[in-house]
Amino acid sequence: MCVPGLAASKELLAGEPELRPEQPENRHPLSNQMGRQYVNAGFILVIVENSITAELYEMPVIGENPSSGRDKLCAELLMLARNY
Repeated sequence: MCVPGLAASKELLAGEPELRPEQPENRHPLSNQMGRQYVNAGFILVIVENSITAELYEMPVIGENPSSGRDKLCAELLMLARNY
């Protein structure tokens, strides 16, 4: 199973084009395509979206709800005795 970290998307791991143009520039395309490299080596792989990155990432809106996006998810998981 392959899960992207930081601001990467599952499309990046699979070697596919990004769905959103505002995604950060892919400065290391070959090393970032880990999922594709495993498939090329003969593995069966499941690439899932990281729930707080890429197109699922929700930026906090200034003046509205300060508790949104990554901070909100992390706080809620900690309250449920989980970590992220």
